[in-house]
Amino acid sequence: MFDIINILKFLSLLTYIGFIGGGSSGLYEVYKNFNLCEMVVSIIVIVSSLVVIYLQLSNELYRYLKTNKNVFKTSSLFMFICSLLILGLSDIGIGFGVWGIIMAITNGVLSIFIIDEQPYEEQANIGA
Repeated sequence: MFDIINILKFLSLLTYIGFIGGGSSGLYEVYKNFNLCEMVVSIIVIVSSLVVIYLQLSNELYRYLKTNKNVFKTSSLFMFICSLLILGLSDIGIGFGVWGIIMAITNGVLSIFIIDEQPYEEQANIGA
């Protein structure tokens, strides 16, 4: 019922929502004192996080990456990049940035040690 893969996917979704919150707080900081770089970073983080949330929830990501190992590698890389971008936006961004780095390391470690190399479509048909 509760396996490490599903728990980590849920925590990853929460991390993406945190990135959206950190990007929104960055836009608020831009509203108080205009800075074009912070505005562009905030918009990039918000839009890319929304796209990744859509890809994760609709299972479109598995159609392109084929295995859980590749999904976790890609998620780890995306989280690490967004975390570094969001660290300098605001105080809220610092918290979600540190949390994102921790989750990126966790996703990366899981992608190294996960052993199922079956394509995702075959995994869905095993239980049927």
